[in-house]
Amino acid sequence: MDEEVKSLLRKYKSNISISGVYVILYSIWITFKFFLSIAYGADNIYDIVGVDESVYDGFKYFLIGAVMLVFLISILFHVRIGLGAVKFSKVDITSKKRIRKGFLVWAIIYAFFSILGLFNYNDKFSDSDTIDTIIVAVVLDMTLIFLLLDMIYSSFKVLKIKKELNS
Repeated sequence: MDEEVKSLLRKYKSNISISGVYVILYSIWITFKFFLSIAYGADNIYDIVGVDESVYDGFKYFLIGAVMLVFLISILFHVRIGLGAVKFSKVDITSKKRIRKGFLVWAIIYAFFSILGLFNYNDKFSDSDTIDTIIVAVVLDMTLIFLLLDMIYSSFKVLKIKKELNS
């Protein structure tokens, strides 16, 4: 393996690792943002769950548990992608061992739905009270999309280099 290929490999693996760490940190951010919006924002748990206050009282613990379960699943989803990317970036591609790339499938699906999710912000820019919060959310979502696409691209480049070295 010549120096140019080694340099490209280091670059791609570094991109994958950084993107993986960002995906994990992003899950912490969305959870933190959710709880802050309930504690200090205009949202309350009734609006988020979509029930009246009278219905909420009867199912309070069930609804809180359901919201917590959704966040746990979301965090585990992000951790699965992030740790998978970090592990992928640490693998020696010169070996004949099979490289686990399941995180890549989830990253592609997540990138696709994140791009679709950007269109939800169209109607939210009309409220001048929360425009700063919306802009920050859009910037973070666009950063996530960029890093997911970079992770996907870099992973395919690493796989291509592995295929060329092993053939």
